[in-house]
Amino acid sequence: MRLVPPLAAALFLLAAGCSEYGVRPSIDEGGDPVDDDFDVWPGSHGFDDEEQPREKSCAEDATLLTTQMTADATKECPWGIGDNLERLNEYNQARIVERWEVPIPPGATLCSISFRSVQDSLTFDDHITLTLDDNVLLGGGSGYPIDRLDAIDGVPQWDWTRIVGTHFAERDDPYFCLGDSGPCEVPQTETPGPFEVAFEDDLLQSMLEPDVAHELALRTFGDNDDGDCEHTAFAIEVEMWVLE
Repeated sequence: MRLVPPLAAALFLLAAGCSEYGVRPSIDEGGDPVDDDFDVWPGSHGFDDEEQPREKSCAEDATLLTTQMTADATKECPWGIGDNLERLNEYNQARIVERWEVPIPPGATLCSISFRSVQDSLTFDDHITLTLDDNVLLGGGSGYPIDRLDAIDGVPQWDWTRIVGTHFAERDDPYFCLGDSGPCEVPQTETPGPFEVAFEDDLLQSMLEPDVAHELALRTFGDNDDGDCEHTAFAIEVEMWVLE
């Protein structure tokens, strides 16, 4: 029987007793270790692993983007035009729609978004809905119960066909604000006041379709009066924190 020289045996025992982070010396045909070569067996760490990149998060890596929504005063509903109906008291008969492109890069994650009016005395008549793409950020109020709209993953989806021709809600019903995570200060119908709303919720982070341009839209509704679908001129500052 061939005997293993003591040095090789000692090295073999040392390697066998090492942890999973050990290095196993190679043994040549004569049983002697080869000094200029070594093997690293599966599961060992002969060298320090490269540091893995940290996954980006809204809390630490978001970028601030700003824009402004501006609009002239509106005065009258387009009664009976397109899919708007003729006048009928206390019913959602018509609306006007104003749109603004927003500089959210395609594929970016929206972490939070906030709106603050420059003026302290905005007036809306009768009520409004604010959307980002088809996602309702703010709506309902005196106009309609928010559960009249279908929702995707907890986010109401705008659909005029679900609202047109339906009866108004109660005059003092509060507006729905998505997520309830920030201020939701919106003037009630025909009552001047500031406009300040903010949204910071996990719902936002999976809300946007990737690789498309995004837009904000404000809808102002009316039932029957000459002054319906009306709002005063405004400038609203918009801040968005996004993760690219």
